[in-house]
Amino acid sequence: KTTSALKVSAMPTLVLFATEGSTTEVGRQVGLLSPEELLRWLKEAKSGKSGEELEKAQAASDDSAIWERISGARQLMMSQKHAEALEEYLWLWNNLKNEDNTTFGDLRLKMVPVELKQLCATYPAAKAKMAELRDTAEKADNRADWIILNGILDDNARTLTWFDNAKGDPKKLETISKNSALLEPVLFSNCRWADATKYLYPEPLAKIAEYHKSAEAMKKPRPDTEVAKDFDPFPSMILLVYGAYIGANKEAEAQKIADECLRLDDTPAMHTALENMAKSMRAARGK
Repeated sequence: KTTSALKVSAMPTLVLFATEGSTTEVGRQVGLLSPEELLRWLKEAKSGKSGEELEKAQAASDDSAIWERISGARQLMMSQKHAEALEEYLWLWNNLKNEDNTTFGDLRLKMVPVELKQLCATYPAAKAKMAELRDTAEKADNRADWIILNGILDDNARTLTWFDNAKGDPKKLETISKNSALLEPVLFSNCRWADATKYLYPEPLAKIAEYHKSAEAMKKPRPDTEVAKDFDPFPSMILLVYGAYIGANKEAEAQKIADECLRLDDTPAMHTALENMAKSMRAARGK
C-alpha cells in the first residue's frame, strides 16, 4: 500500500517529507547515494529548497552520475545485457581516475576491475576491448592502467615478466615504487615475498609510519562523515608489509616491524592481526 500510494517503482527510493507525520513530499531520490551525497541532499532540503530545486541540484552532482552508472552497469550485467554493461563500465573506466584521493579513485583501482573481469569471462567482446585498452596503455607508457588491465585479462604473468626486467633497470625503480599498491597482489599471489621486501617495502619502518599517519587521518571525521568509535584501520594496513618479511624469512626485520606497529597501536586488534599474519605466512613458506 505504501509503495503504491507513494508511486515507488524502484529500490532503493528515498522520500523526504516536510515534518514528522506530514504527507507533503519535499524531495525524492531514486538509486544508490554515497554517504556524502545523502548528507548534502538532506542539508539542501533543510535549507528550504523546493523538491524541484533538490532534483536539479542532485542531477548536477558528479557523484550522483557516477553512482548511477555503477548501479546501472551491475544491473545490466546481471540481466546478461553484456554489450550495454560494457558501455557503462567503459564510461566508468574513462571517467574515474586512479589519482583521485576519493572513494571513486578506489573504485577504479579495485571494484571496476573485478566486475570487468567477471564480464570478460562471459562476454568475449569485453575481453577484446580490454586487450585493446591494454595495448593503448602500454604504448602511452601508462604502467598503472597496464597492470590493472593485465589483472582484468587474467594475465598477471605479463606483469611479472615486466617486473623482472624492470627491477634490474635503475631507471625503472621509480615506476615500480609508484605502482607498488598495484604490484602487491601480483607478487603475493606468486609467493614473491623477497621481491616485495626489496622493491616495494625497502624501508619498512618508514612505510609503517606512512600507514599510521593515513590511519589517524581516516579516524578523524570530516564535516560530511561520521566515524565509529572503535574504528581502527591501522592493523589491516600493515599486514602486507609485515607478511612480506615473514614470507621472505627475514624474521629479525619482521620483529622490528611488529615492535613498531605495537608501539604505535598496542591494541588487541593489532596483536591478533600480527599473530595471524605471522602464522599464515610461515605456513605458506613451508616453515
